[in-house]
Amino acid sequence: MGAGAVATREGNEMGETWIRFKIYGIDGKSTELDAIVDTGATFTKIPLYVANELGLEAKYETKVELGDGHIITRKLAPAEVEIDDVRRLVLVSIGEEKPLLGYTTLELLGFKVNPITSKLERTMAIEYRAKGNAVSLTEKVLSQLLEVLDEKSRAILWHLWWHRHAEISELRDIIDAPGDFEVLHRLKEVINAKTQQLWGKPIVGFEQSKIDPLTGEKVLFSWWFLDEVNIPLSGGHKPLVDVFDEKDNVTVVVKVPTSVQLDQPQIDYRNGILKVRLRKNKSKRKVTTQPQCHSELVSESQRTLGMLK
Repeated sequence: MGAGAVATREGNEMGETWIRFKIYGIDGKSTELDAIVDTGATFTKIPLYVANELGLEAKYETKVELGDGHIITRKLAPAEVEIDDVRRLVLVSIGEEKPLLGYTTLELLGFKVNPITSKLERTMAIEYRAKGNAVSLTEKVLSQLLEVLDEKSRAILWHLWWHRHAEISELRDIIDAPGDFEVLHRLKEVINAKTQQLWGKPIVGFEQSKIDPLTGEKVLFSWWFLDEVNIPLSGGHKPLVDVFDEKDNVTVVVKVPTSVQLDQPQIDYRNGILKVRLRKNKSKRKVTTQPQCHSELVSESQRTLGMLK
């Protein structure tokens, strides 16, 4: 795995995302580090010996809360970090433990963790976000659609929403369809037919050639999640929740309204009902020594329900 490569390391706990990133010091010095991606951690953390080797100067100090609740002081140093040919100046914390990659580094370099695959994907920086707990229009559209679509059609829609586009062969594999016809039927006669009925326009479409605005790459012969800005909506918004009964697992996908911790979940399962209680992250997000995933509950729910089946 070369510098900046991302992967889900086999043999580790489900949901652990590992990456090899490059960090630069003074006089052109640099080194590559393997680190776990922890979206519950504020800063990227490097060992003290690495900071010394690169000549990094700790210019700041900050209080951080660990996963066990202890408060400690960390030294912070400015350093350039590179992932997948994207290089930016960030603040890194200096500690004795193994390296980890925090969420501020991910956001500054333009990456996010896919809660389904636990892999890194590119994302776009946000310049403006509405105040309060406003729900995006995309989430409202999906919330209404999920109530009326069958399981396989929902799986297709989730995938297109997350990835923005996909080839038909990719969608065929997701729902384990025998051929392209079933996928086309669900795209045209189920998903788009329902959005046509509800809002008078389709929500997915086929493009022979289109530039991905996030990556700048030309995408050929793919289906796209369309811009739904002009879709009129009415009624209240329900939380995005979905369940997929797969061959060996039950996958639960939940869009939670705030940042949460996944290190010590309280899980209860009775009479076919699963209840998961997670602690909220405080307003100042935490640095933890435990690997955490995106705020969705996918990985933990997969592990729990897989044992219960």
